[in-house]
Amino acid sequence: METIVVPRGHDLHLTNEAKSVGLPTWNKDGSALVARDCGMVTPHGDLALTAMTNDLEGLYTLVLHGTTGAAAHSVFITAGESPRIVVPPRDVEMQHPGRNVMLTCVATGTPTPTTYWMKDGERLNTSTSVSPNPPHSNESVRFIVTDDSLHILNTMYSDGGFYTCVATNGIGEGDRREAEIFFRRATPCSPSCRNNGTCTSRDVHSCKCPSTYTGVVCQTQRASAGNCDLLTGECHGDGSGSGAADLAALDGNGGDRDTIGETINA
Repeated sequence: METIVVPRGHDLHLTNEAKSVGLPTWNKDGSALVARDCGMVTPHGDLALTAMTNDLEGLYTLVLHGTTGAAAHSVFITAGESPRIVVPPRDVEMQHPGRNVMLTCVATGTPTPTTYWMKDGERLNTSTSVSPNPPHSNESVRFIVTDDSLHILNTMYSDGGFYTCVATNGIGEGDRREAEIFFRRATPCSPSCRNNGTCTSRDVHSCKCPSTYTGVVCQTQRASAGNCDLLTGECHGDGSGSGAADLAALDGNGGDRDTIGETINA
């Protein structure tokens, strides 16, 4: 049996082109329709539905009368609804690759929407079956779609980016939502933090230094007196304090801050 999906608020006109002895009749869910039923049946025997709603959904049957009897043809008419994503995917932050990630995207609509995924504007090559320990070289095996979720197995740094869930069902333009997967690298910085310094920040790599060290990568040991080598961190002197002053001048900040930020290409 044929099913016709009409977007809510839209009109539908079914023309009767068959020849019959008498005027064709229409039934809705087993009950006869007449011309006065909200204009559903035209004087020529056509079916006209105006501003489709849920109340107009049902099984419509056209009955043709002929010299040898009657013939009937049925069609199910339902109200369609554009897809709407009700549970969008969420951003995922990671420090290291290797773990599995799941992005969830739930959409509603009539007919039931289908979804697909894009990464950075290009459609992903996905699979619907999970293989244990998939090889990194086979991208279609690492990206798995099950029910309402996208699974990314054995993530790599190259998996970082923007992922878009697109829901379509043939009604309207569909719906789409975006989420980002990104890596916040705690270590290593480039160059690496020295002397037990900690790498911080997502976009600008900075070293948070222990109280006894300073410098872009914690390469310089603080000293209250004496001369210090900027690269080796070795200090010596006569206690006059000139070394501390020189160190502060090289640091450019009076030598009294613990964290120094610098943009470094990781």
